[in-house]
Amino acid sequence: MKNVSYKDLLKDLLPKEVVERLPRSFDIIGNIAVIRLSDDLLIYSEYISKALMSVHKNIRSVFAKKSVSGLYRVSELIHIGGEYKTETVYKENDIKFVVDIKRMFINTRMSTERNRIANMINDGENVLDLFAGYGAFSLNIAKNRDVYIIASDINDVAIEYMRRSIYMNKLKGSIDCLISEASHLAKSLKENFFDVVIMDNPTMIYSFIDLVPRLLREDGRAYIYVLDEDTKRIYEKVSELNMEIKYCVTVREYSPSKNIFRCELYKK
Repeated sequence: MKNVSYKDLLKDLLPKEVVERLPRSFDIIGNIAVIRLSDDLLIYSEYISKALMSVHKNIRSVFAKKSVSGLYRVSELIHIGGEYKTETVYKENDIKFVVDIKRMFINTRMSTERNRIANMINDGENVLDLFAGYGAFSLNIAKNRDVYIIASDINDVAIEYMRRSIYMNKLKGSIDCLISEASHLAKSLKENFFDVVIMDNPTMIYSFIDLVPRLLREDGRAYIYVLDEDTKRIYEKVSELNMEIKYCVTVREYSPSKNIFRCELYKK
């Protein structure tokens, strides 16, 4: 339906105050829609899911997202409409990804950011993607750059899906997929080997940032993602590591009081 939102379809079906509280945005991952709903709005799930599927004909399944928690950063999901299926294929920057929304952390809203980082990588560089998940950063880079990437994550399911995605795409670069906890892997890798280190784990970055100096070449750089109110703490932390921050930029708003920042780090 052109220029009609799912909320428009609900105006005559639900109380006005309920419609006003429904989120304007939601995620479409392949043929699955994921929408954030508070507990008291779940009683309207049937109406919401039918409206979403009416507006977006490609949607086959609808889930409500509650929260992200645990070591694997997996979302708590409630099936509210359509088929019950959690595996899908979605496309990002001309790359196909096969994912399971219930078994790994997925953030399609970072697609522009991942493409931006991919364009900052040079042919011939060695890259470490330390919290790779299902390979979103790694495949974006390897798609257009002749590089060597080690992509690691503690979630074995996400790594297996990354391997499947690699076979679905024609890549210029090569990717080695490893199942490992970040600290353990960092200690086992050759020192000062990587031209680029990527750490996309904003909520836990302060626990792992001290791994960067050991991993980077003298002229290497790290792109880290930080969740915080501002950048004061990260600047203080990096200075303790005998490193410098070239810049920090806001990638997206996380909450009214916090943002996700991308910082580029160098050795002094």
